[in-house]
Amino acid sequence: MKTIRQQFTRQGYLTSLMERNSVCAIYECKDVSSRVVHFEVVRIKTHQAVRRFGDYTCNIGDEYLPSTNEWGTHGWTLPNYEMAKQKFDEVTEQVISRLN
Repeated sequence: MKTIRQQFTRQGYLTSLMERNSVCAIYECKDVSSRVVHFEVVRIKTHQAVRRFGDYTCNIGDEYLPSTNEWGTHGWTLPNYEMAKQKFDEVTEQVISRLN
């Protein structure tokens, strides 16, 4: 099973995983000067079927992050860690309550 990345660069930001559980994650986003700019909270999604994209295959259970179109529904940008942690806890509680 593939899991979400620990660190990656996107749109000029170095994005590093700070915290995660089975359904949600917090990423810290730094600019090129290594200054923390913002935090992103994401709902961790998993593939429900095998998918092929050219030579790349996603298997059932592989984790992935929300797309740009899902921002605001499954991903959020927050200005500080305290707000990100609050959103992380809120999303985790919502997802887990739906599963029960």
